Amino acid sequence: MAVVGVILVLTDHRQSPVGTEVGQTAPDFTLSDFQGVDISLSGFRGQVVILEFWQSSCPDCRRETPYLDELYRRYKDRGVIWLGVNLDHDHHAAQKYLEDNGLAGDQTTVGKDYSAAMSVVDLFSVSLVPCVFVIDRRGIIRYRGVSPDKPYAGDIEPWL
Repeated sequence: MAVVGVILVLTDHRQSPVGTEVGQTAPDFTLSDFQGVDISLSGFRGQVVILEFWQSSCPDCRRETPYLDELYRRYKDRGVIWLGVNLDHDHHAAQKYLEDNGLAGDQTTVGKDYSAAMSVVDLFSVSLVPCVFVIDRRGIIRYRGVSPDKPYAGDIEPWL
């Protein structure tokens, strides 16, 4: 008597609910970069996003920025982008900070309009900066932390 077996594999392709906690789909937003070009978070689907909320006058942000830049450079060729939501009242201060520290070409920075940036702060329930999220290729939040917590390689590599 021959025994025939069938293996059935079911894959769940449903999207997680929208929210700001790990395991949820990051809410979409659109903000202008410093040149006035609209940038949407959803435009980076298919890439791993390091999303940072920061301000140039924040000492913790200044300490964390070189680390995030190093993390970004380590993985940028594998589909990682670094998206910064700047919370300076005057975006020129942030632009100068990025240029003075050699970061202007690394971080895609949005937040030319302070009040619009603050609406995204509310959307993501950000209470302190720097606040960092790692969002996978499907838009799912895989890491959320506020300084001194920061993402490490293990928070990014599984999603590459």
